Amino acid sequence: MELQFTVGTHVRYIGTGVCEINRIEDVDFSGIGDTRSCYVLVPMRNPCMTVYVPLDSENCCAKIKPLLTKETIDALLEAEADPATKLTWIEDRKERTALFRKLLSGGDERDLVQLIRCIEERKAALRANGKHLALSDETTHKEALRMLEDEFTYSLQLSPEDTATYVREKLGI
Repeated sequence: MELQFTVGTHVRYIGTGVCEINRIEDVDFSGIGDTRSCYVLVPMRNPCMTVYVPLDSENCCAKIKPLLTKETIDALLEAEADPATKLTWIEDRKERTALFRKLLSGGDERDLVQLIRCIEERKAALRANGKHLALSDETTHKEALRMLEDEFTYSLQLSPEDTATYVREKLGI
């Protein structure tokens, strides 16, 4: 079991957001003395919460990602501003929901940026016709924003509001 991250490192844990690796400790999940070594993560959004990630679980450890740098974020946003990378809106609600769930659960920054851009553009088009997004699409949009906001805010050292503005400007939306 090789450690990828060290204590004190800030990482993104998919589904939770930016966390600090507070410590590495043996935890008895079974109650019978069968311990597993775990990363102990403390989410920046909720420092009262603790997330245990067993080091021997490839699936769980794969959800821990290093934070993006400002340069990487800028390059990502610049690449995603290109119309050729645009995610196409799917009219069929079931198909769209399935794709959106897949993109959210994967937690890939590029996918999340494409998802946000796609929904933002759809939202603007609907608003121009006096309509609004379906609640499920609005919920997906908020979740994708939340997932990126933590990391981008931390890495860019901006407020959440300024981060949202920064992303929109870079994407041209």
